Amino acid sequence: MLYDWYSIKNDSVFLKVKGKKKKIRINANEVIGYYSLDKNRFYYLKKVKEDSLSKAKYGFYFRELEGEIKIYVDHHSSSDEMLNGTTGTITANISSVYTWFAENEDNFVEIFSNGRVIRFGRRKGKENFKSLFTKDDKVYDSIFEEERYNLKNIFKVVSDYNLKHHIDSPFENGKVKKLILFRDKENSNASKVLIEFRNKELQLGPNEKVELEIPTNSDTKVCLTFEDKYECFLLRSSPYFDKCYEVKPTKADDIRIQNKNSNSRYLKVRFRNFDKKKSKKSE
Repeated sequence: MLYDWYSIKNDSVFLKVKGKKKKIRINANEVIGYYSLDKNRFYYLKKVKEDSLSKAKYGFYFRELEGEIKIYVDHHSSSDEMLNGTTGTITANISSVYTWFAENEDNFVEIFSNGRVIRFGRRKGKENFKSLFTKDDKVYDSIFEEERYNLKNIFKVVSDYNLKHHIDSPFENGKVKKLILFRDKENSNASKVLIEFRNKELQLGPNEKVELEIPTNSDTKVCLTFEDKYECFLLRSSPYFDKCYEVKPTKADDIRIQNKNSNSRYLKVRFRNFDKKKSKKSE
């Protein structure tokens, strides 16, 4: 349903539905999340454990990483007011605060933040992070003993753990949707990216897109090869919209994928041009 606004209070979600005068109340445990058309993203409603760093019981979070351990992010603005003693004026310093959460089954905890809370909660964030690795309690050792506890290393350790313990689930009827991978012209050479998933192979060149039919209710291991670079990712399609990722081979020793909004005017135009180019080749 389309809504004008929502609010969360205790264990209830209140919606002001478009065209309706009265707001409606829904039990929070009955809500999966909401889809943002503008951002082409799905935000999941999650309950943070009482001993988490976050004070909120419920919140909507965007999922950044799939797998046995999932990573979510919350973004909000923070402002600090400063009084100028000479002029008597107050200025506001507005900054973006990102907080990352991770989930393994029913364990949903805060693990990292770029806000002030990290000064007081880094140790607790590490403890929360450790609690997620139920199958291998040694996989995270390097992040504490050899490397700094930062966001890049958190994602790397979780990705390695997820890939190590992943097995593709079989397809289920009616639970398969498309996921779009594309390459733009910037920073691209003529070499193609080889895409391997579920015993299938596709090739992706510059200014091209491909559509993968993969499950919505389980993760699929997708491996990309570009020249001498090789990277694997766990991806999942959405039953609500077409997920879209840009494939970006870098000059370093990795291949990156970046979530993109396929509803943006820029990508709609680019995809139409990709399709026209493909049609001309097939004639």
